[in-house]
Amino acid sequence: MGTEGGVAEREGVDGLYLVVWAAVTDGDRVGRGAGPSLRLPSGVAARVREGAELGPRWTT
Repeated sequence: MGTEGGVAEREGVDGLYLVVWAAVTDGDRVGRGAGPSLRLPSGVAARVREGAELGPRWTT
C-alpha cells in the first residue's frame, strides 16, 4: 500500500488544494483511490507558492 499527499490547482477553480491519493495491491490486482481535497486558506497557499513546506506550524 502507498499513500501520497500534496497540493494542486484545479482547472476552472481558484485556489490551491490539499490532495491525497492511495494505491494498494495484492500482487495481482491494483486498487487506486483519492481522498477529499481541501482548499488551503489564501495566506497558506501564497506561502506554499513561494516555496514554503506545509510541515511547519503557522497561522493563516
